[in-house]
Amino acid sequence: MPIFILSAVVYLVYLLLLPTAHSSMFSDPDTLWHLSAGSQIRELGWVPAHDTWSFTAGSHPWYNLSWLWDILASALYDHYHWHGVVMLNAFTIAATLSFMFALCVLATREGLSAFFATVIFSMTVCSMNLRPFQASMLFTAMTLLFLRQLYHGNIRHRWLIAAPMFMCLWANVHGAFITAFVFLGAYGLGALLKRDITLFRRLFATGVASLLACLINPYGTGIITGIYGTLASDLSQKLIVEWQPVLITWNNGPLISYLAILLFLTVKHPPTSTVEHWLVALWLIPGVRSVRNLYIFGLIAAPILAEGIHACMRRNPSANAPRPVSVERLCALGTRLLHDTRVAVALLLLCIATTFAALSPQAAHFYETYRFNPLPDLAPEVRYLESHYPDARLFNTFNLGGALIFMSHGHIKIWMDGRIDTAYPVNVARDYLIFHDNAPGWDNILNSYQMNAAIIPNGETVFISQFTHRKGWKQMYQGNTATIFVRQ
Repeated sequence: MPIFILSAVVYLVYLLLLPTAHSSMFSDPDTLWHLSAGSQIRELGWVPAHDTWSFTAGSHPWYNLSWLWDILASALYDHYHWHGVVMLNAFTIAATLSFMFALCVLATREGLSAFFATVIFSMTVCSMNLRPFQASMLFTAMTLLFLRQLYHGNIRHRWLIAAPMFMCLWANVHGAFITAFVFLGAYGLGALLKRDITLFRRLFATGVASLLACLINPYGTGIITGIYGTLASDLSQKLIVEWQPVLITWNNGPLISYLAILLFLTVKHPPTSTVEHWLVALWLIPGVRSVRNLYIFGLIAAPILAEGIHACMRRNPSANAPRPVSVERLCALGTRLLHDTRVAVALLLLCIATTFAALSPQAAHFYETYRFNPLPDLAPEVRYLESHYPDARLFNTFNLGGALIFMSHGHIKIWMDGRIDTAYPVNVARDYLIFHDNAPGWDNILNSYQMNAAIIPNGETVFISQFTHRKGWKQMYQGNTATIFVRQ
């Protein structure tokens, strides 16, 4: 009961605070094609097997591993405009932090150090970007909380029956569902080492049933191909910053700070060897190799961080000092409230009411999201292309693809976008890298794809120079955001 009440308070606090940072939620260029994909699926009534927005994908299969999230996000956008997707993101992150807080409370048996760990995580590791990966972060926190409680005997084994249904949902929301099998394996190994054969067998059976449940998706066993194409690709690591190793740079400063704090507390107060600590050690390797994996590592390591903070607080001499009578009475009142069922029910109802109220027009005006527009100032360029070159085979840079798809409703056929590993043949990405690196032979790419137009962001001076000095190409339009070239 106390954990639920405290977690509900954390959820409410973050749900109310996160929308104020709505302008920082749209730095991922893939957000826009996700919204377009959701709208397309709702219009068609099925998940497209091939891309229809480019002239390069052709019959290559498109594995949209986040199709269910895309539908939800696009529906919220249609009904509540940008405020709807902002609140979806705020709800998901707030719920993730509340479950993570519960994990930290279970690790320390007190709330203050868990609160400090949650705040540190939210300020250093927690990503604000609007994308389906946020749903995977939420499902990861839920999975870790469930397995921890199961492993330590706080919930009954019969609840494992819900795991396959949960995994089926996750597999249709985002491709990171495979992380759950790592967690199942770690806790299964822990059960085997402590000779709890019953728990080991049930976790193994749950893993098999969950794996079969994950195959209930639009692609069947093809979902494995889609995931492998993303994880095994070296192209995405070159084009997408989040798939690159964690380097000591200014942009990675918050992540490095989290690792430094965690390392300091772990050395100063070594944790005992448990399954949770094995997972942290195991995930550190992929976490350092990829910024995206470091987000998951930060979530897994949060209870260890809370334990270190708790150990520091206990060793502080002032922690054992006698407290005034008024403070003792306040603590006693707080203890009674944390164990009061009526308080728990009231908070549950308040969480539900606040979640729905957050979608109201009044909330949109309060957070000023009713007039918020995160789209790049690309509308004049899109109108120019639609009116003058509607059938162009357009060269575009990597980050402009999603915006062109969304703003033209798929009418302008692009070269490629952020779905580089899930919708396009490998040669498309390789050819783009040749052009991106200004490598020899880049000028032959324009001819091989029969491109007759190009749109380049004004900040990409190298690309603009390539087309300006390219014989047979002429600058036809320059907007505030991008420049359009056309083959003569």
